[in-house]
Amino acid sequence: MIGYFKGCLRDIQLNNNRVHFLDPDEPQAGISVTRVAVVTGCIPDNVCDVNPCPANAYCLDVWNAYECPCLAGWQGEGCTQSVDDCSNHRCVNGATCLDIFQVLLCWVDHFLSGIIKG
Repeated sequence: MIGYFKGCLRDIQLNNNRVHFLDPDEPQAGISVTRVAVVTGCIPDNVCDVNPCPANAYCLDVWNAYECPCLAGWQGEGCTQSVDDCSNHRCVNGATCLDIFQVLLCWVDHFLSGIIKG
């Protein structure tokens, strides 16, 4: 075996002739096909089965590989930073914005004046 390929193949051609690798009973002049672990259908590995993503992300299967998008409210490398809910600062009348995970609080004169859910 010269190399290793894992994936799906369709319509393999050699010198403009289709190679019949799924049907060993269909001989082809000048071509010898050896099948090793060839199956019909295309089924990828379940790469998300081992839960490879950090705690604040979810696993997205992208064909024998994965991506880890952050869950809502998280951002950054490894999804370790809470999104700053005060970045758009929706508080009014001189209130101070306090960021609590996915909620911001607007404080005026040491008492709570309102809650805005993000």
